[in-house]
Amino acid sequence: MEQGLDFDPTPFREMAITFQNTGKYTEFPNGSVPNRKFWNREMDRIKNGLTIGKYRITGDHYYFLNYYRMQTVLEDATAGTGREYNFPAFLSKQYEWFHYVEMAEKLALNVGALKSRGVGWSEMTAAMAVRPYTSNPNYRVVLTAFDDGKLQPLRDKC
Repeated sequence: MEQGLDFDPTPFREMAITFQNTGKYTEFPNGSVPNRKFWNREMDRIKNGLTIGKYRITGDHYYFLNYYRMQTVLEDATAGTGREYNFPAFLSKQYEWFHYVEMAEKLALNVGALKSRGVGWSEMTAAMAVRPYTSNPNYRVVLTAFDDGKLQPLRDKC
């Protein structure tokens, strides 16, 4: 189990695990009724989140875990080597962050965070920008920063 969690997060990553094992999200043929039902279910999870037992992840978190890929470090890699594009791991502080953002959205409040650099925040931000653009028609995303040197790497991840 992930440190800080009192539940197994594996079921929340079902689609990422399926894709890692098979190279695709579903066996259903494109255009078939089962395929449309599958993708309708996935779009609902991406928009509204997923509840398993007494635990829930937000739609943004579901998208991040199952459909967003980023550079990750291989377990046995040495410094400066061993990176590959993969799905993110389920981390307890990210779980809290996605719920915090959702709560702020529902209360029409702004979000603020103090954090260290290089801990994957831009990856979560990129996923949160891409998810509604992908799932909500006519959605617009605005990314801004004081310094273009900080903004361009984030935009490249989207």
